[in-house]
Amino acid sequence: MAAVVFSGNLFWENVVRLALMTKSRHTARYDKLIRALKEARLDAGLTQAEVAKKFAAHASFVSKVESGERRLDVVELADFCQQYGVRLAVFLKRAGLE
Repeated sequence: MAAVVFSGNLFWENVVRLALMTKSRHTARYDKLIRALKEARLDAGLTQAEVAKKFAAHASFVSKVESGERRLDVVELADFCQQYGVRLAVFLKRAGLE
């Protein structure tokens, strides 16, 4: 990490540190969730482009979700599960996240 000096201004030092962080930090549980989400998509026989079309979004949206670059909220997760033909509770159980 680059050295940052802002005349002792802790606020700006922290802002710069956060900006320099290049990799998103996810828990092992979240990583498990996105792996299971990709598996559910493949089990449903869908491509990222097909899923994105159902959401009226670009394929990069699904790619970013599956790579962990973009985090999902619970409503979006339920929408993905619906597209994959699996109930949210069943999905979470299969993923080991119940």
